Amino acid sequence: MTLRIGIALLGLTLAACASKPNTITLEGTEWRLAQLDGRAVAPGRNGRAAHLLLQRSSGRATGSGGCNRFSGGYQLHGDSLEVGPLVATKMACLEGGADETAFLATLERVRRWAMHGRQLLLTDTNGTVLLRLEAAGSQVSSR
Repeated sequence: MTLRIGIALLGLTLAACASKPNTITLEGTEWRLAQLDGRAVAPGRNGRAAHLLLQRSSGRATGSGGCNRFSGGYQLHGDSLEVGPLVATKMACLEGGADETAFLATLERVRRWAMHGRQLLLTDTNGTVLLRLEAAGSQVSSR
């Protein structure tokens, strides 16, 4: 009898966990670059996608431009977001070097953010979309 109750409770617990939606948050989600200045961007060298991760615990923005890794600080206040200054490794990139340079420079021009489902729009102060990113992986932390 006790075994049946335990199995029934386990089933209820699993059903409750399965019904919870996967919450995507600005911080702690890996955001993969989808569009740069309104133009679709393909993955970089060896299929590595340019991406951004805002780490709440350290206040650091990290990621890759598709070839080189980057890191820097960020400031977040409501829908206001400022990234940078950024530093990056300097590997020679045979493909996507121009997109990588533009991605990093554009990140430093971002002033606002908005999420729509699994998409993150990074804009300037006038609301012009500079970058469109898509949620790629599991969260590290949330805010």
